[in-house]
Formats: sequence, C-alpha cells, structure tokens
Amino acid sequence: GVVRRFSQTKVIWHLQDFFPHILFVDLFLKFFARQPDLVIANSKSVLDDFHKHSPRGWNPASQVIHNSVNPIEFLPSEKLFQKPIIVSLVAMLTPWKGQDIFIEAMSIVRSKLSAEEIQGWIVGEEVYKTAGEHGFGEQLRALINKKNLSDTVIMKGLIADVQAVYNSSDIVVHCSVKPEPFGRVIVEAMSCERAVIASRAGGVLEIIESEKDGLLVEPGNPDELAKAILRLVSDARLRERLGHEARKTVIRKFNSTQFAKSILSEIQALQ
Repeated sequence: GVVRRFSQTKVIWHLQDFFPHILFVDLFLKFFARQPDLVIANSKSVLDDFHKHSPRGWNPASQVIHNSVNPIEFLPSEKLFQKPIIVSLVAMLTPWKGQDIFIEAMSIVRSKLSAEEIQGWIVGEEVYKTAGEHGFGEQLRALINKKNLSDTVIMKGLIADVQAVYNSSDIVVHCSVKPEPFGRVIVEAMSCERAVIASRAGGVLEIIESEKDGLLVEPGNPDELAKAILRLVSDARLRERLGHEARKTVIRKFNSTQFAKSILSEIQALQ
C-alpha cells in the first residue's frame, strides 16, 4: 500500500478468507481498502463479505476465481478393501470444523450398522493453540468414548498423503458449522471421485450441486448428516454416480490449469 502511493505499481489483493468482524480489521480496511487496483476472491461468498467491510461508495474492480486442485495429482483409485465402508473427515481440529457433529452423526449411524460395516476416520491435528481451540482433540476423544464409538470412529492424526485417505474412503464428509470461504478438501475428494457430503453454507454452495455431484446438509445438524451417510452407505450406485460427476465438475470448474490462466489474464489486464 505504501509503495502504491509513490509509484505506478499495481496492487492486487487475493482474498482467501472472510474478514474477522473486529475493530482492528475495520480500521485497516477504512484506511487501506482503496489501495488495490483489483480484488480477487476465492469465492463469491468471500467477495460479498469483503464488500460489506469496505468503505461506502467504494467499488473496486473485483473478480471471483475459485481455488483449484490438479486433477492429475488427485486421481481416482479403486479402494483396496470392500469392508467396512469408510467415512472420512479431513480438517484441522477446531470446533468450527464440526468434528463433534461428525461423531454425533456416526453415533446415529452406528445404531443402525455394526463396526464391521462402517468406520469413521477423523484426519487432522490441532493447529491453533488459542482459547477454545487448544485441547479440542482431547474433547473429541472424550466424546468418542462417551458415545462408545472407540471401535468405529478413529482419530487418525495428521496424514501427509491425503490422497491416500480419499482413495481409502467411500464417503468424504465436510461438516463445518460456520461458512467456509471455499472448501479445498471438498474439491480434492471430488477429484478422487469420492461421494462428498458437505455443509450447505459459504463457498461450498459454489462447488457442489446437491444430488448431482454431491450431497448438501444443514450445518450443525447431526441427524441430517447421519441420514445422508446412511443413504450413501446403502446405495453404492449413488456413491459411484456422485463421485463420477464430482470429478467431471472439478475438471470443468476447479482445475489448476484453468486457475492459473484466469489469474494471469487478470494480471495482464492491469498492464
């Protein structure tokens, strides 16, 4: 922003998240939000949030360019074993990612199916050490024990080869209780041709068309999530169809080559 004042340098802001609604951020935007020549957002949801925070009367050039994955990196692969059905949740361990909702949903599912038929994987570790975040993993383990799910819901920790997680899974669940700015895990799993169940909020609505290339459920609703899981568990053809359509969606809308070309086009337009 300082360089922008004293030169002809073009400034682009590439937004990847919602702005927190705190005084410092509001003051920052009041003084600096007029600096960029272009604002790129990873979803319409994030761009709309940015405009809500921006000074009145300011309408910068803006563009939504969705985040992407490389479909060659995230390739579908046949699952090596047929049973149990694996339902995985890949996310950092933090309350808003909804791992507790997943556990509650799996408790409902477990009342219908045996441990030999269904297994839930929670993949990820704690990232934040702040109040309300630190110790969440222990809370989840306690909830698993309370629900008598130690034979069904497995805390896998951090796994670097996340593609191996998707390709070992039959269903991938996203159950954030707050709107996602985008939802990269969803697109990664879709690229691997996995049936995805995701929370109906934020940037997710720009990724999945429910019943066509995935299923959308109400955020924070374990009953609805369990119902969607049981539906997919009982219908292999539906899982296969959703997964196949999901990869087609990624190749058409969220592939990394298209992303790079879109970013380059916006940069060239400023020159």
